[in-house]
Amino acid sequence: MTNIDNLLSEATLELEVQNQELQRAYESLQESEEKYRVLTETMKDVVWVLDTKTLRFLYVSPSVERLRGFTPEEIIAVPLDEALTPDSLEYVKERIRVRTADYFANKEKNLPEEFYTNEVDQPCKDGSIVSTEVITKYHLNEKTGFIELWGVTRDITERKQAEKKRAELEAINLQLKKAESMGRMAGAIAHHYNNMLAAVIGNLEMASRSIKKNIPPVEEVAYYLILPCHA
Repeated sequence: MTNIDNLLSEATLELEVQNQELQRAYESLQESEEKYRVLTETMKDVVWVLDTKTLRFLYVSPSVERLRGFTPEEIIAVPLDEALTPDSLEYVKERIRVRTADYFANKEKNLPEEFYTNEVDQPCKDGSIVSTEVITKYHLNEKTGFIELWGVTRDITERKQAEKKRAELEAINLQLKKAESMGRMAGAIAHHYNNMLAAVIGNLEMASRSIKKNIPPVEEVAYYLILPCHA
């Protein structure tokens, strides 16, 4: 076997090894993509990516349809303005402006990734409003040079309802405590004046006996009426 044949044989063998490695890598990638696809399609939370320059969604997971009634395609086709209520929109735009500026300012400092949690209201296809919690992080797309906002949105309607109910119960409990306190105070006041009244009645009886003994009535009655006030 000539040197050329040896070289060709070694090259062929190396190519076969590389091909097998590529095949395994491809299969592993396909498996990872399938797992990711199943995860995003079946999970209740909505995964999304937003271009902070254009304020348009680059990706939205299918679970958005369960949350808001819109398909991912419908969400991607419209700007961020359509995804939030007016108050939430202004708040989010301001947060994006501030945090993208902070990201560029701190990019060279090798700071740990920072995650943000906010609550926003989003309109649904049926006209209702859903309360959501949004967890986000900012990511630099090396290809475009733009900052992307990666986020996960969760329905917190039940949690907000529970918080409202708890606040109502706490308010009722506070009113009951106030009423109980007022009741105790009224009882104490009534007890105090009952004691004074009993003393007045007793002293009037004493004054009555004094009058029968020919003691000047005016001075005697006045004395016994004032006496309980100094007790």
